[in-house]
Amino acid sequence: MIIAIALAAAMRATTESIRTTRHVRNVTIAHFVAMNILSEIQTDLLPLSSSNNPARGKTNMLGQDWAWSATIQSKNQFNLEQIEVKVRLRDRLITTVTGYHAQ
Repeated sequence: MIIAIALAAAMRATTESIRTTRHVRNVTIAHFVAMNILSEIQTDLLPLSSSNNPARGKTNMLGQDWAWSATIQSKNQFNLEQIEVKVRLRDRLITTVTGYHAQ
């Protein structure tokens, strides 16, 4: 009986560890995807419309398809645009990265 309880606890701990590792991996990859998109916008390789229509696309990284959207949030007095990049995996928002682009 004691061994069964100990094994169940060990299995639960292992499952939680795997879930946490998967989450950290997904957040890290999503962050890389967002930073790559932001870099493309900042270097004018990816044009971004000033209207409220976000740029959308998919990126394959490490064997997974990541959907992303990039929107201009606001402009400030220094003529900088605040860009927000959201990255999703299987329709679930994983991360949001904010950066700036000079006009």
